[in-house]
Amino acid sequence: MKLSEQHEGLLAALDEESPARLLEFLKLCHSRANNHVDLAELLQSLPKRLRPRLCSGISSQVMKGLAALHENGPAEEAEQTEEEEWQLAANRAGAPGKEGMVAQTLPYLLVRALSTGKAADVKRCHAIRTALPLLDFDDPSIADLKRLLLRATFSPAFLRPSEGRRFLSFLFTLQPQLVRELTAIVRNQIPSGRKSVLDAYREIVYRAWRDATGACAYEMEHNLIQGLMQAAIVASTPAMNSALRRVLDGLHSQKQHGPVDAMLLRLYEPIIFRAMAAANPAVRRNALLLLIDAFPLQDPDAANEETDELLSRQFSILGSSLGDEAPAVRVAAVLGLCQLLNVYWELVPAATIASFLQRLAGELAFDTAFAGVRAAVAEGLTLLVENPLAQPVLKKLLPHLGPLLQDPALKVRVAFADLLLAIMSVRALHFVDIVALDTLLDVMATDAPPVSERIQRLLLPSYFPDVEEGPARVAALLRTCPEAGKAFCQFLVGRYQPQEGDVRALAKGSGVPMENIVELAVALRDHLLASIPTAHAAPVHAKRGKPTKRTKRKKGKAAAAAEQHEETTEEQEQAEVGGGKPFRHPGYVLV
Repeated sequence: MKLSEQHEGLLAALDEESPARLLEFLKLCHSRANNHVDLAELLQSLPKRLRPRLCSGISSQVMKGLAALHENGPAEEAEQTEEEEWQLAANRAGAPGKEGMVAQTLPYLLVRALSTGKAADVKRCHAIRTALPLLDFDDPSIADLKRLLLRATFSPAFLRPSEGRRFLSFLFTLQPQLVRELTAIVRNQIPSGRKSVLDAYREIVYRAWRDATGACAYEMEHNLIQGLMQAAIVASTPAMNSALRRVLDGLHSQKQHGPVDAMLLRLYEPIIFRAMAAANPAVRRNALLLLIDAFPLQDPDAANEETDELLSRQFSILGSSLGDEAPAVRVAAVLGLCQLLNVYWELVPAATIASFLQRLAGELAFDTAFAGVRAAVAEGLTLLVENPLAQPVLKKLLPHLGPLLQDPALKVRVAFADLLLAIMSVRALHFVDIVALDTLLDVMATDAPPVSERIQRLLLPSYFPDVEEGPARVAALLRTCPEAGKAFCQFLVGRYQPQEGDVRALAKGSGVPMENIVELAVALRDHLLASIPTAHAAPVHAKRGKPTKRTKRKKGKAAAAAEQHEETTEEQEQAEVGGGKPFRHPGYVLV
């Protein structure tokens, strides 16, 4: 059927004033031969000369057609779609009684979507959302429909698909009182919500604020958004604070848009700076985390002097938080500061960066009151390792932090070992410039498994670079440092022993191919065989009754020669590792 024929058929059905004729035309449009004609597109493509005829007939015929559809019942999918299309057509044509049609159609669609949970039903609700402003939400008769809308706010069927989230965000633009009721539901769902639910509300809040106008926009800002900010500041548990910040991140992540930046400053300024001076350390920590998430708070339209003053105020808060008496605040300040420096390094004045890093390396890295602060310094600097702008500063700063690898607290040693592992992938930094090789070998041999395994991964490319040199270097390591060599061999072989039946454990980290383990075993066998004659030489002489004699002077020379040999070996290893000289000793090579 051609488009002009469809237009004439529609107008003819309206002129006859027969619901049966109208339904017959709709079924013909939805037949396979016509490939499911879209009634909305058909009305939009109607020529202007035919529109008066359409408006004169649609007022009475649409109501009759919808009544017939309701009488027949929503048994078939095609009939439901027809009813929805006529609803949209009546809305666009300005037919009388269209509010009644919305009140009949929308509850049915909401009930169906909430009961079935199908995405197709949710899409239908989204398609008819533009008819919602026709309703009078102050009328008590609409209470049942409002309950359905409020129920949809926390229904997984609407939170999962994008159409459902857009439908819910549209609800925040309808009426101020409805916005307050929706806000209460959102806030009640946040404490027990999963990450997927929180992410859905994050998108809904941003879309709703962006589209709201007038009184609804005011309610969105001062009731919903600022209410979430205040709740995040006074949250009693870190989990609650994290959940609220996850929802607010929908706005923080849109800071590149000027209106969002101005709104955040307008809502945060009255509460966040006052909270930083609170007596409760939990409140100070929560406010600091919000400031870090929203940094920098600024007004794009403000003068440069005002912007600089506001940034200085925020830097001052970060600096004072580094010296806060509460350890939890200091930990949050260290991690947050390193995160901000990694992102805004070019925007922060060089003097401010130098002052912050000096405090991190000279004061907080050796905080004797709380091990978590020392661990936070190592974790925070790990974020800066891959920043090319920060690498020249870190090259001078990190050697002062070497003692952290021998810290009494295990989590500090683990965090610093992770920092050394991060340095492996950076060409401008070398871990041997931070911690001496002898210290690394001693830690690998004696420390707890979480630290020892990290040092083993750190030294693996040096002591087992390939199949040709690897076995010889491991054998040399066993001669020079037996305990470290033993731990390293256990590390190599242990990577191919499944733990708790999980074969995926074999693929964790870097290792050497299985066939190279055999060659390593051969090299170790040769090393042990070469050591046997020396080990049994003394017992043989004792059995024959001919003990060897050596003067004290000779003994002293032998001991001095051995000590000198050990010192020479150590000096060669340190020179090869730190000075970049050609490789001489097979125990280590810098890669």
